[in-house]
Amino acid sequence: MVKRTFIFIFAFVFGVSFAQTKENQNFKKIDSIARTIKYKNDLPQLVNNLTQNCKTEKEKYRVIFIWIADNISYDYKTYNKHKKPIEVKCKGKDDCNEKFTKIDNEIIDRVLSKKIAVCDGYSKLFKRMCDIANLHCAIIEGYIKNSSNQIGNMGILDHAWNSIKIDNEYYNVDLTWASGYCTKNEKGELDDFVKKLDDYYWLTNNKDFFRNHFPKDKNWLNDSGISKDYYKNQPFIEAYQMSYLRFTKPEFGIVNAKKGEKIKFEFTYDELVDKIQVNTNIYKNPSIWKTVNGKRELDKKSIQKQKYIDYQKIKNNYSFEIMVDNEKLSYIDIVFDHNLVAKFKIIVSK
Repeated sequence: MVKRTFIFIFAFVFGVSFAQTKENQNFKKIDSIARTIKYKNDLPQLVNNLTQNCKTEKEKYRVIFIWIADNISYDYKTYNKHKKPIEVKCKGKDDCNEKFTKIDNEIIDRVLSKKIAVCDGYSKLFKRMCDIANLHCAIIEGYIKNSSNQIGNMGILDHAWNSIKIDNEYYNVDLTWASGYCTKNEKGELDDFVKKLDDYYWLTNNKDFFRNHFPKDKNWLNDSGISKDYYKNQPFIEAYQMSYLRFTKPEFGIVNAKKGEKIKFEFTYDELVDKIQVNTNIYKNPSIWKTVNGKRELDKKSIQKQKYIDYQKIKNNYSFEIMVDNEKLSYIDIVFDHNLVAKFKIIVSK
């Protein structure tokens, strides 16, 4: 079965605010420019062509962001190889700087020629283009969460993104996750990349961004007040749902409950949803799909066996309750229209 999953690298918190959405609409002209300018083997000239009509620093950042997202695809084949990072042996600061600069140049040249990258390439190219445009930009290494079993822990330390500075304020930019998403095959390997801009990862505020990202260097928390525990204890939300889905209850991803009591779920959701289900370690709805002669088809018998929950809806606010009737309950998956969107870990006390 093929399922949708957001791209992640060597290394999709909550809904995008109305203000941010409105602001991005104001970038329509800038975005159009970015999508029409071609790279002709001269990176400084490309940056100049992109930024020459920009009136503000924010517009310059934006036009570079859109150009990369539109032109560079995720290198899922390299990701599947799980190559180890390059080890560099050097003597002294100058020697190290020279060797690292050479490696960075080789990576950026490959990204521009092949038009593919993993997170390292995305973040390095964005920084290089910002440097050329005299814009402040840094590369941040850190942890990400891209699996439902990472509730309560740090996830994996193998990702890179960027921090930019506008009017003395720092913002997070993750071009890798903004540029599109990958699909997986039955073996769990990435098998294709679908280019689709996700503006959620453009100037993402700290509270949202640090739900599934956390910097290795805590200085990049930027006095946000976000703690490691805040990051660790978030519920798992599928990355492509991050800009639409906001849970208000339960507050954390690890829920302590007693047998016989109800767990209340409350959330806002900015997309359309018809049927809501929950799967647990005690009961799981059967898949509505089956494979026949190598082709994926709907399983009519399975559809008849589906169990749905009753929920209340007022505008984009939803709520429902789940009874804890088994002390062995250890997790609850939230499923919208047969697609997993979120997961909570449950600890039942007697």
